[in-house]
Amino acid sequence: MDISKDRSHSLIKFLGFTGVAAIISIAVSLGKTQQVIADTSAQTKQSQRQIDELTADIRVEQQELVDVDRRVTRLEDKQSAN
Repeated sequence: MDISKDRSHSLIKFLGFTGVAAIISIAVSLGKTQQVIADTSAQTKQSQRQIDELTADIRVEQQELVDVDRRVTRLEDKQSAN
């Protein structure tokens, strides 16, 4: 334990209390930054899922429009033939 105390004491002497405080501050800042990145990533994944769902809905709507257009064309063709 004395060796550990000596090393800590040497580090504090070398960096000073301000230096040690700066290192702790940097570590806390990096932790916060990492959390922001994780939160942003989760939001991006959620947005991508919503975009995929909307894209699927749009494709269904487009197919329904194509089907209706075909029916209208067939009805027009029948009326033209009569």
